[in-house]
Amino acid sequence: MMHHGALSVAFAGALPRDMSLTIVTNSLLVATALEGHRQASVVLLGGLYDQEKGCSVGTTALSQLEQFNADMFFVADCAVHASVGLTTFDLPDAEIKRVMSRRSAARVVVATVESIAKTAPFQVSGPDAIDHMLAGRQLDAETLEPFRRQGTVIHRIA
Repeated sequence: MMHHGALSVAFAGALPRDMSLTIVTNSLLVATALEGHRQASVVLLGGLYDQEKGCSVGTTALSQLEQFNADMFFVADCAVHASVGLTTFDLPDAEIKRVMSRRSAARVVVATVESIAKTAPFQVSGPDAIDHMLAGRQLDAETLEPFRRQGTVIHRIA
């Protein structure tokens, strides 16, 4: 599963074009980024379309998510804190991410300087739900250590 956001769009576009996968997303831009990926099946959630964000939100999208069991939830554009977990600044965003997280066997979180060790008002998941973290080289080992101690697998990216 992939939520909307610039990092999700970039990640989707960077996936190997011959990779066989199914992506469930609420983002029109993520779906569009997967055009040309011949082995990719894309499930685009419906419901109320938030034109500002370019994604589906609300009860229809939430109920559709309940129909899926995913191997992985790729989440970006979230505040990430070792003792609080994943949070966001937007309630509809939190609702969608919360269900995507719950319906996925593993969660992969993108951590940036802007997002790590930060919190926001709306809870997505607790710190125990952060299975993997993609962390840029600009994040130092000391910042990442609390996540590693909790069992999060840290993957360094450029």
